[in-house]
Amino acid sequence: MPTGGRKDPPRAVEKEKATVASPISGREVELPAMWNRMFEPRVLTDYSPDGFAEISALPGGESLEWCYGCGKCVPVCPVDVVGEYGPRKLHRKVQTGTDLAADPDLWLCTTCGNCLRVCPKEVDMIQIMPAVREAALTDGGHVPGELQDVFEKTFRYGNALGENPRRRAQWTRAAGVPVRILPNEPGPVDVLFYVEDYWSYHPRGQDAARAFARVAAASASSPPTRTRSMHWSRSTPSAGTPSMRCTTPSCWPRWPASSPGPRSSTSPSPSMTPATSDGTTASTTHPAP
Repeated sequence: MPTGGRKDPPRAVEKEKATVASPISGREVELPAMWNRMFEPRVLTDYSPDGFAEISALPGGESLEWCYGCGKCVPVCPVDVVGEYGPRKLHRKVQTGTDLAADPDLWLCTTCGNCLRVCPKEVDMIQIMPAVREAALTDGGHVPGELQDVFEKTFRYGNALGENPRRRAQWTRAAGVPVRILPNEPGPVDVLFYVEDYWSYHPRGQDAARAFARVAAASASSPPTRTRSMHWSRSTPSAGTPSMRCTTPSCWPRWPASSPGPRSSTSPSPSMTPATSDGTTASTTHPAP
């Protein structure tokens, strides 16, 4: 049985000779050693609940002690795929007296939310882990070296990569579209695009930032479109055949198999006629999805 984080074997107690008196007849029976062996009662728990109390006192850390160890969280944990990890295992560590704020496993959680999705007790690691991490930083607990390096670079240079702050907007020169930089051109904006450190300095991030800028510029230059409620009516090959109306693509599979439609792979795209709510129509071709 686990004691202090270790599994101790049971301790046997036996005497060479023992005499037992019957409570009914009062007769004494002599028992040799092989018949009077007894096991000492084992301690089921010798841990302090202070660890759960400390975490529960943090905002967002209340749900850790709700865990009852079913283990559903471990198979869906992406960190457990490459190591020995999982919310149930963290709960067991706290249960056995480990200070989670000083444990290296505190910083392995990605807060992906997979465990919360399958947890029957709704133990929310998305709130627990940031709360304990904040407490660890505040109280001067164990902090990984790479995270300390990020803190130092952010303090010195204002970004986590330790790059020159004057080069933050350098990626805009090769964007291919004009990009307004608010420190140079202050004023109100309709949509604010905050370019974080990775997109500002890392080569792959800069490519993503330039691509986003081009997409945003193309969207801004496109004419606005008005969304109207309409029904799409498939043109029929001959008069008198009832037309089929469809408001969403979900009704396409319900078209008759004998008639060509957007889901047909052997027939060309049918001519579609959008019928607006005011009764007017406009002919266009609706491509097959």
